[in-house]
Amino acid sequence: MPGRPKYKALEDRIESNGGDSWLWDRIESGSPVIELAKTLHTTRGQLYQYFKASPERQSRYKEARATSAHALVEDALQIGDDTEGLENHALIASAKERAGHRRWLAERYNRPDYGTPDANLSITLNMASVHLDTLKAVPSQPIVIPPTTTTLALPASSK
Repeated sequence: MPGRPKYKALEDRIESNGGDSWLWDRIESGSPVIELAKTLHTTRGQLYQYFKASPERQSRYKEARATSAHALVEDALQIGDDTEGLENHALIASAKERAGHRRWLAERYNRPDYGTPDANLSITLNMASVHLDTLKAVPSQPIVIPPTTTTLALPASSK
């Protein structure tokens, strides 16, 4: 790409490391983007630009992130297993946080497999609308008002 020497250098470094397949493999294995950026001697922003450069890359990046959720859950399990036999509460608490963060990331990257259903259900009722809907549902019948007889007494007129 003429006029974009840094972007071209990034593409060259990706190719020298094994190309896009190397990059997607690293993402699928759970490597953070900042770690990849350091390996490629670039910035996070430039790496995200690379991912968004084409629809194919965008799609492949999303797929790789979804697959990385499995690796993150396995990492969380390993962190939990490594705490067995520890008595230092600070180390156990730290491991719990690290494992929890990986589970949280897995939930965000792959909601169908690791997400939780949204518990924030909001219901709004408009009572005027409910009342009108109820009246519409009742079959319309003529309203019969029984006749009443009322006699009016008129004052006598003086002529």
